[in-house]
Amino acid sequence: MLAATRTTFTLIPGQQAYNIGPDPSMDIQAARPQKIYRANVVDLSAMPNPNHIPIRMLEWSEYNTWGIRNSPTPLPQAAWYDRGYSAIANPTNPNPPPENVPDIGYGTLNIIGMPSAPNQIEFWAASPLTQFATLFDELVFPPGYYEFLLYSTCVRLYPKFSRPPDATVVALQKEARLAVESGNITPAPVMPLDSGLPRSKPQYWDGRTNHYITRTR
Repeated sequence: MLAATRTTFTLIPGQQAYNIGPDPSMDIQAARPQKIYRANVVDLSAMPNPNHIPIRMLEWSEYNTWGIRNSPTPLPQAAWYDRGYSAIANPTNPNPPPENVPDIGYGTLNIIGMPSAPNQIEFWAASPLTQFATLFDELVFPPGYYEFLLYSTCVRLYPKFSRPPDATVVALQKEARLAVESGNITPAPVMPLDSGLPRSKPQYWDGRTNHYITRTR
């Protein structure tokens, strides 16, 4: 289960799309999120006590059917994160990337509504595992990943030495993989109510963010 890391950035009036990647050339210099769980718009006009107003994180189906997307607003109410992997052209860090490291990439956060004020957005996103460059770098990852990486490495090394995989190691790798997958899967909605009832929206509890998620129909 990946940790939810908080990131903030300042909206630029007239700009709706913000690239997120680990390079100074990006609008938001941070690790490319695998998923954005939730977000707030911070109303800086209320300083010294700014308001933190939740905004909806849309799925593609909602964003695709959204009507007017570019109405000027100082406080956007929704956003869609395009987590498609796009390679960063001519990155400045590293420049160029080592041959044994894949090209670093970015995602794009699309704001519903044209920002008209330099307020802030804060969001919580799934952080990728820490990458290492040398054998002496320290890895930081959530519980459960250690066994998955350990036994997966063992299974990958058997063919390198022309040996058949040990059945016990293979079984342990499968159990560890299932544990990681079950920790990261998005649970299905539970106890949905009939659409004819007032305020009926299916919800489920997301243990990664410790709050209820409402599914829109």
